[in-house]
Amino acid sequence: MGRVRAGSAALCLALVAAAAGPAPAVAQNTPSPSPGAEPEIEVPEAVPGEEVCRITDQRLQTLSGLVALDDGTYAVVNSDRPPWGGVWPIFILDEACQIVDEIPYPMQTLRTEALAYDREQQILWVGDIGDDFEIRDVEPRPSVALWRVDLSGADRTPVLYRLGYPDGPRDGKGLIVDDDGTPIIVSHNVGEAELFRPAGEMVPELPHEDAIPLERVGRFTPPDTGTEHPIGRTARQLVTGAANHPDGDRVALRTYTDAFEFDVEGGDIAGAITDGTPRVTPLPGEPMGEAIAYSADGEHFLTVSEVVEEAGGELPAILRYTPSEPAPEPPPETEEPAGEPGAAARSLLDRLGPQGIINLIGAVGLIGLLMVAAGIVGIVRARREAPDDDDEYDDEYLDEPDGGDYGGGARHPDGSPVAARARVGPPAPQQPGGYGAVAPPPPAPAASGGVAPQPGTVYSAGAGHPPRPYDQPFDQEHPHGYAGAGGHHGPPPHPAPPHPAPPQPPPDGGGGTYTGGTYSGGTYQPNQDVPDYYYDDPDYSYEFRDRGDW
Repeated sequence: MGRVRAGSAALCLALVAAAAGPAPAVAQNTPSPSPGAEPEIEVPEAVPGEEVCRITDQRLQTLSGLVALDDGTYAVVNSDRPPWGGVWPIFILDEACQIVDEIPYPMQTLRTEALAYDREQQILWVGDIGDDFEIRDVEPRPSVALWRVDLSGADRTPVLYRLGYPDGPRDGKGLIVDDDGTPIIVSHNVGEAELFRPAGEMVPELPHEDAIPLERVGRFTPPDTGTEHPIGRTARQLVTGAANHPDGDRVALRTYTDAFEFDVEGGDIAGAITDGTPRVTPLPGEPMGEAIAYSADGEHFLTVSEVVEEAGGELPAILRYTPSEPAPEPPPETEEPAGEPGAAARSLLDRLGPQGIINLIGAVGLIGLLMVAAGIVGIVRARREAPDDDDEYDDEYLDEPDGGDYGGGARHPDGSPVAARARVGPPAPQQPGGYGAVAPPPPAPAASGGVAPQPGTVYSAGAGHPPRPYDQPFDQEHPHGYAGAGGHHGPPPHPAPPHPAPPQPPPDGGGGTYTGGTYSGGTYQPNQDVPDYYYDDPDYSYEFRDRGDW
């Protein structure tokens, strides 16, 4: 129990000396919150850790380094050396915190304070970086050391690398691995922790004077969370451990009171810690908590504390905490229109309000009702003004002296206009030699031997009437069988037959020639040899049909 007392005394001396001694400017500028004051960062309610397993071996009293190698297997190191001399090995624990393996060092160590694990390469790094020369009133170490242990093969002998700070010694407590597998040391200063990385080639077992130089790559000042601790505010200012997430996208630092988790982008761990905003997870009830790690699945923090006599000397337990969730992202800011604060953020409905919405609905309904009424009035007026079918035909076409759009009006054989449209009825009984009427007596032969011209009565070579289309529809009610070109109403007349009847020889005894004279409105008088089945269909202009088809 002597070592426990020594460890406890060392802690108290370190905290008191740090609080009384000169602190970095950042720490001096950080105000000490009075009781009940608001913390400097959002801090969730403290929830005690869940016990994973309890330490039972008395050799594990000053645990300062912890990593989860896999689910249920842990590596731990002590910070102090055995009271009888020598060094403590690296201990491998199972899921019940029982020692199942040991990895010895090939030479003496000084103060092994931290562990880091490169999962991709299966390399375990041990940070022999503690240097409490200010407390012990001893000479500072000429160099610090990192031990590299390859767990991928049978040879697990730790390999020593010596490193030196650029501007004087420091006490280190945390160790993490950069994206490329290079270890980063986190110092144990009050107020501001510094991050150091090897600047030269990693050459093992160099002498102290040729130690690998370290360069500062980042820093972190823990904000005051207000989490309670027996030592008070100083416990919230000292970084005591660090850990890498298994996926490499997060990293955590801890103090005696809280864990701070950072998101890592592009593998830049030092940049994430220096410039990022951490999420806080309180670690209450750990009197001397220095070790922190992620569980193998990355879902939890794992911590362990050193034994403190004032706490009853009870051996510690490995505890499990759930990291705080990221805060929801704030909505994107939008520029406000000049002179209208908040107008861009309000929707149309917000600006209208309940009464405005009601008025808008009423206006839309009234407009619709007016449109329906206008449509009904238009339909009624259109029906009242629409002409009768018969009136339309009679007024538009027959009343025009020239017969409307389709040629001259219907006329009698004497040339006088017909007063009304001749309507087409069913075909009248046909008489031999004519359309619907008894043919008049044949004309007397002309002096020239042909048929004497009879104006408007037969097709002949004679003249005396202007040419008229021969495709007039037959009208049996008309005295002469045809109403004339103007008697056809409705759609335009059907086209003429593609080939007119060929010229016919004159009747016996005549010397004239049939020349295709134009029908001029009289009774159709066919020649003797012209087929008498050349009918006029009321629906189709001219078709050659057999009599039986009627």
